[in-house]
Amino acid sequence: MKVILLRDLPGAGSRGAVVNVPDGYARNFLLPRGLAEVATTNTLKRIEAERRHQQKRQARQLEELSQIADRLRRMRVTIPARANEKGKLFGRLTPIAIVAALQKQGVALHESMIVLTQPIESLGDFRIPIRVGPDIEATMTLTVVAKHA
Repeated sequence: MKVILLRDLPGAGSRGAVVNVPDGYARNFLLPRGLAEVATTNTLKRIEAERRHQQKRQARQLEELSQIADRLRRMRVTIPARANEKGKLFGRLTPIAIVAALQKQGVALHESMIVLTQPIESLGDFRIPIRVGPDIEATMTLTVVAKHA
C-alpha cells in the first residue's frame, strides 16, 4: 500500500515521503496512530502544496535573518563598564550585557547567539561574531568604554 509519511520514521522514511509498505503495517500501525495517510491523488496534491508553502516560509525567514545580519554588521555598540586605571574591567562583559545593549538599539537576540571566543575583560574595540541563523553569521563592532561613576 502506498502511504505518505506524516512524521519521520526510522527505517521507513522521512516526513512527506511516499513509501510502499505492507498493507497490514499501514492499516494496523501507521494509519491508526496518525503516522501516515493513504497516498491518493488529492492527498499528494495537498502534501505538495504544503511543501511549497513551507519552502516559501523558509525563504521568507531566511531573508529576514539576512536583513538582521546586515544590520548587525553595520552596527557599532558602546557599552560603559567599570574599569581600573589600566583599562581592566572589574569583572567580565557577558553575552547578556551585549544582548541588553543591542535591545536598546532595537535588535532582539538571544544570548546563545553571541559567540564569544574569549571573555571581554578590558576596555577597547572588539569584533563580536553573532550566529543569527543556521548558516548566517554576522560580526559586529563592540566598544567598551570606562563608566564614570
